[in-house]
Amino acid sequence: MHTNPPQSSTSGFAGVFGDRSTQDIPLEELFDLLMGSIEPELTSAQIPLLDAKYKDETPEEKKLRGERYAAAFAQFEQTFALLMEAWDRSLAAFRDSAISGSKGRVAAQDVQRLEDIGGLIQDA
Repeated sequence: MHTNPPQSSTSGFAGVFGDRSTQDIPLEELFDLLMGSIEPELTSAQIPLLDAKYKDETPEEKKLRGERYAAAFAQFEQTFALLMEAWDRSLAAFRDSAISGSKGRVAAQDVQRLEDIGGLIQDA
């Protein structure tokens, strides 16, 4: 399950990314990528244009559009949660692989050291 990163008053990712601010993380791009496949009108480039685009809509049309947007945000949240779960699984698998590889290298080094010590004992 996705866990929240450490929080601070200056950055939601304080300590996680060192000196990098969250501005360096392409969150807007991620949002646009996901939302663009759900409701393209709600991407960051399109949101500022909506007032002009819908300036003449009726109250009923506005209500329907609001319902459509609410459904789009619900779908976005579900898709984002699934993505975070997939990333968590991938990160755990990568971590496990890295640890296994590290253990294998350490074990091989230990065997080599023992063989070196054994050789020194036999030579003595």
